[in-house]
Amino acid sequence: GIPPQGASEATINKFWQEIKLKATKTTTVDIANCKPKPEIAYLTMDTPFSLINTGPKELTIVLTDEVAYTVPAKGKLELIADFKKGIGIYDYRCDNSPESVGVMLIVNP
Repeated sequence: GIPPQGASEATINKFWQEIKLKATKTTTVDIANCKPKPEIAYLTMDTPFSLINTGPKELTIVLTDEVAYTVPAKGKLELIADFKKGIGIYDYRCDNSPESVGVMLIVNP
């Protein structure tokens, strides 16, 4: 899981490396049934990407507790990877799930 607040620099660096190894470079994340593909998306800061929903019902995604995005069933939402806090690792929830369902790794171009 995500290192707790106050974790050592070594723990945080190890976590970053693990996420980078598991992340998939993409410009599209399919959130059908709140099971994102890829589960860890590698995205470039200030670059467009798409949230698509190939599933049968509308879904709401909450990124880093900042903003909720609704993606219609069989629909698509175009976004820009320009998160307020800049580059980093961002988890997100789907349809009020208590736990994150996926992760976005945002890197510099």
